[in-house]
Amino acid sequence: LLALQTSYYQEAYKHYKEAVGNRRFEFMTEEQQRYWGIYRAYLHFLIRQKLIKPNPGDRDFSTQKHNKMLSEPVREANERRRTNIPLLIIQTVSALELENRELASAKIGALEKYSYRNLYEQGGMRPCFLIRLLYGLNKAEFDREKATLQAEKHLKELSALEGTNSTPFHKMEIIPFEKLWEMVLDLAAQKC
Repeated sequence: LLALQTSYYQEAYKHYKEAVGNRRFEFMTEEQQRYWGIYRAYLHFLIRQKLIKPNPGDRDFSTQKHNKMLSEPVREANERRRTNIPLLIIQTVSALELENRELASAKIGALEKYSYRNLYEQGGMRPCFLIRLLYGLNKAEFDREKATLQAEKHLKELSALEGTNSTPFHKMEIIPFEKLWEMVLDLAAQKC
């Protein structure tokens, strides 16, 4: 998580491979394994963006596994609440990358509803501001220029909260939201 949050993506890939290759990995709790699945999804996205060079013949990052992650439903169980936001975020970003704006729009709607029910009362404002940015991109019909103009206020508010996440929320921000927002804007620019 630290390697992803500090842009040491190749190092994060190396640590991921070590962890899932460990013979004790299967004995981790379901929530811990779910986090590693989410890390895999983010790493897969970074590989597709050519920010990570995978080992030759690596089958952990197949398109089939990625598509399965894209269709994974959000579960409301209390123990999964902390993993739902990063899952919905990477599903949204991946849908944008695959030029599936209908799916991206649906995921943004799901993020908005989910965050309203589960984040506002718990003080998780950084994820809320990223969701507002994504909602603005959706409202701007995925046009980079329009979304950038609408995003200024939320970006300032997001930056003002940098480093203020409470413990339950730090794992939601797999890649710093400001950096992830730039990646999303780059995707919007490429796909227009």
